[in-house]
Amino acid sequence: MKYAATFSSITDGYRAGATLAEGLESIEPEVAIVFFSEQYLDQTKELIAGLKDVLGERVLLCGGSGDGVYWREGVANHGAVALGISSGGAARWAGALAKGVGANSAAAARAAAEVAQRRLEQPASFAMVLADGCRADGAGLVEGLSQSLSCPCFGGLTADDRKFARTVTFLGDEAAEDSVMLLVAHGEVPLRLGAASGWTPIGERGSVTQAEGSRVRVIDGLPANTFVRDQLGKAVQGADLGIVPLAEFTPGGDGFVLRTPSAVDERTGEINLFGRIPQGATVQVCRATMADVLGGVDAALGDVEQGGFTPAAALFITCAGRRWLLTESGREEVERVRQRLGDVPFIGLPSFGEIAPFRRSDGSYTAPLFHNVTFVACVLGR
Repeated sequence: MKYAATFSSITDGYRAGATLAEGLESIEPEVAIVFFSEQYLDQTKELIAGLKDVLGERVLLCGGSGDGVYWREGVANHGAVALGISSGGAARWAGALAKGVGANSAAAARAAAEVAQRRLEQPASFAMVLADGCRADGAGLVEGLSQSLSCPCFGGLTADDRKFARTVTFLGDEAAEDSVMLLVAHGEVPLRLGAASGWTPIGERGSVTQAEGSRVRVIDGLPANTFVRDQLGKAVQGADLGIVPLAEFTPGGDGFVLRTPSAVDERTGEINLFGRIPQGATVQVCRATMADVLGGVDAALGDVEQGGFTPAAALFITCAGRRWLLTESGREEVERVRQRLGDVPFIGLPSFGEIAPFRRSDGSYTAPLFHNVTFVACVLGR
């Protein structure tokens, strides 16, 4: 396996794409994964054209927009990054893009998975998903993916620098809003997936007694924000949006996923979340220090250096809320990755929601789960 990562901050979309491609062409990639900041939203087709004119038609291109981008040299509010992968024929790649995630995220994810697997012509051994972070229901996405895929799957929701207005995913020549993009592979793609946040549940657990979609109205008979106030010592306020989470405990006992608030109704105490929590779910308020948040990076990377696995490259999906919380806008996460993995190429996407399984003690993975304020690592090996 060969990997290469590259970065460009050129304002012109076509030239930025061509520059990214020039940084990848030496390994003759089979697939190139591209993340870009919201400044390229109106130039996505030009960005793709620049990539294709250098790399040619044979390379499968895919990616989407983020709240800035990460690469091994740091964090950029304006720029684009790309990771090229060349398996030397050991892996076969395919992809699909489906629209309509706003209307029915589960159905759109199923449709993308079915098309991608038909194109692959063999069972998928690995999958990466990106979906519109302003329209997609993350819980619905993982529901659809779980119904259609049996392989490990990770990814996230595309972003737009905290504007919550429009985001893009793309595959090949096609770039679209209100869409989900799925990349699948069959064959020998050595990897380890990990997901962790660093947040710790505190106080008493409660049961969601009234909820509709992503809006939680009542927990343990109390207005949702009153329950949070009683457990945390303060109610959710504007500065807490996207940051202060509730833990939702998974029915299978594999742990918990996080949901952060997107809006609060001060009159009723209802909390709207970045992702659904079903009525009847068990929840708990969470808290974390800066050190805890960065500890989530270590936990997500986990045992990547054990069992004969040698890290050679990496992809990260990290919540934009973590970036907003950290003093140096995410540079701390990049530095922590460099400390753990050393001199390997990697890129990262600050997202509006993360998708990843949990890794069990026996090395197997759960079905994909939807997370908030979580750091997701896909570490690729030789």
